[in-house]
Amino acid sequence: MRTMFTVHHNEHVSSRSFEEVVNAFESAVGSVEDTGFAVLVASTKSAEEFESQVKSRESTSGFMRFLTVDHGSWMTHVGLKPRLECTRSAIP
Repeated sequence: MRTMFTVHHNEHVSSRSFEEVVNAFESAVGSVEDTGFAVLVASTKSAEEFESQVKSRESTSGFMRFLTVDHGSWMTHVGLKPRLECTRSAIP
């Protein structure tokens, strides 16, 4: 099966430092990273309980972070030099 969709990429320039932007983003986006997604799934007994547990971790944006990847940590292993301000990425 193949699904086609359109993506809108938005770039925002900020006068704040990279760390300030990351901290603001992480504060606004909920996360299940503290317990781990697999643990959350295994510890809930119903769809309602799972939804309740996820919603209890929401923050102000309504988005949820399931995995944060530090791309800078692997880039050096393949001979690339990461830009310090662009080494963290989240999947909401």
